[in-house]
Amino acid sequence: MTAATSHLDNLEKMQNQDLRVITGAMRSTPIYKMQKITGIPHLKRKFESKALTFYTKAEALKDHPSHNRTKQRGRGRLGRESFIGQAKALREKFKEDLPIDIAAIQFADDWKEAPVQYKIQTAVPHLGPKEVTSKEQCRSLTLEMIEDRYPVVDIQ
Repeated sequence: MTAATSHLDNLEKMQNQDLRVITGAMRSTPIYKMQKITGIPHLKRKFESKALTFYTKAEALKDHPSHNRTKQRGRGRLGRESFIGQAKALREKFKEDLPIDIAAIQFADDWKEAPVQYKIQTAVPHLGPKEVTSKEQCRSLTLEMIEDRYPVVDIQ
């Protein structure tokens, strides 16, 4: 969000070219139509969304490195708008659509007490060297192992 306008323009041009490749559209196709078809938002909207998410997390988490900056006012030492300042402005702009109070996030510490030991297995039982075993045998033995170890559970 705090990048130079020329850099953002270059990113936007690249995204527009990518949208044309994805959709197979011609240059005359409106960009907003391609964004709607693909479900890919405008970069400005994406940046705003990420900034609001970051700001909300920083505000809600007391241990967050930027938590104290969410309480400060004014510009940075260089006199230009900071990321936090822009995020605050966005929060003000969209305040009707956002929750009024942000509850502090509480983490559950119990997961740290009992670490789970995972066993990573990279070999399939009964599977020999690649020269001896055909691709069909490899596939069938692998699928058989997966079905045995991870049966399909019917949830209803």
